Amino acid sequence: QHRDCAVLPQRPLGKAADEPDLSTEAIRNSIASGESAMANFVTDAIVSRCHTLGYDVDFAMIDSSILRSGLEPGGEVHYRDWFNIMPFADTIRFCRMTGRELKALLEDNARRIDHPDEPNTERGFIHFSREIRYTVQRGKDRLHNQMVEARVNGQPIDDGLDRTYTTAVPNFFRELSAPWEKSVTGENGFIPAAVKEWSCQDTDLFLRREMVAYIQEMGGVTKNGGAQRDGRLILLERKADNNESI
Repeated sequence: QHRDCAVLPQRPLGKAADEPDLSTEAIRNSIASGESAMANFVTDAIVSRCHTLGYDVDFAMIDSSILRSGLEPGGEVHYRDWFNIMPFADTIRFCRMTGRELKALLEDNARRIDHPDEPNTERGFIHFSREIRYTVQRGKDRLHNQMVEARVNGQPIDDGLDRTYTTAVPNFFRELSAPWEKSVTGENGFIPAAVKEWSCQDTDLFLRREMVAYIQEMGGVTKNGGAQRDGRLILLERKADNNESI
């Protein structure tokens, strides 16, 4: 992987959509504050590449730690740019979970969304591919956020609680959030989702390599490829003070 970067730093991959979410500033400062066009592109790319390669996955997930920098919105995309965005040699891992476990994960994830008055801390906030759509009601603080509605491929999540789903994730998924989880476990009843208990299978699919293939296929980091906000995560603003106890 490092050899590829040295040999092909100027290799053109296409154009970047004119989306502020793609910028380095957005990646470093607001990637965990809600929906992200960059994260949407990456998760949708993972699903597409898995299907192209013959792997039957239902959706994909990444945590915000996998993205380390961004692009110039509207500019050219070169190989070196994606190497900077994803500097680690992560591979793709397939994990299986029930609908019940997925619902618990979404409820867990709602409490990891950055609030405007909080420092940017690695909490393991997850971004999902377009198959997952959910709504979060903000509470008086992050740990009072609540997931209030979720759908999988257009169907209410409660209709498939006993179904088993296959998801694609980076192999370093949620590793950096352990210190934060330890510091807040039990606070306001928060128990982190047990991601290490999922049944998972590692592959030799390098995430960065598959991303480069997808970018070339799409002609860049494009809106058609998923680089836009599409409402897969809706954040409802905090309710009035007399409802703070929710």
